[in-house]
Amino acid sequence: AVYAVQGNRNPFVDYPQLAHYVWGDSVNYVFHLTGDVELGTGGGYEGGDDNGDENFIFEIINGVNTLTGYIGNDTNVVLPKNYNGESYVIGSNAFYNNTSITSVVIPNSVTSIGRSAFFKCTGLTSIEISEGVTTIGVCAFEYCDLLTTITVPNSVTSIGEDAFQWLGSVTTLEIPSSIKTIGIHSFYCTSVKKIIVNEGVESIRRNAFAGAKTEEI
Repeated sequence: AVYAVQGNRNPFVDYPQLAHYVWGDSVNYVFHLTGDVELGTGGGYEGGDDNGDENFIFEIINGVNTLTGYIGNDTNVVLPKNYNGESYVIGSNAFYNNTSITSVVIPNSVTSIGRSAFFKCTGLTSIEISEGVTTIGVCAFEYCDLLTTITVPNSVTSIGEDAFQWLGSVTTLEIPSSIKTIGIHSFYCTSVKKIIVNEGVESIRRNAFAGAKTEEI
């Protein structure tokens, strides 16, 4: 209806997480769009000496090696061990709305999972996060409906707002002692029935587990 009247689409329909960059806790960040645009432009880098797969798109953003996109067809995705021998981060929207991938292995060279990195990856059933990741960003795995297991490594210290919101298949969750902060709506309306919170958590933000099907903590 909007398209028929205006002749263009509503960006908040195509990219609902954009609201966080306008009104939420991401207002100081640039919304980095990948997907239907040409990837790797604006000084981007494809692959690297140790990547072995040009389907991973890298850019250096503010001096940080950043994985910004994936253009391969594999459903079981193993991320590069490093980028040119160095660690890297998974950038905002890197796998946004990729409904084809079913499993992802994140190596210990990855230090951060960015905002909406795996947002609406509705076919994703398994995610392996290695030690090395310290932060899981806003909306990182939101709407990953088929994700059945979440293993948060002891290296993670912060889980961002809405990070695992609307997960429909996870039943058990353990929060390691390394976690200091669990963000607003982090596990909002998930299917998690059992939550294990270890000593060390200092802050659980508003409605972090609201609407979840939790029976035991």
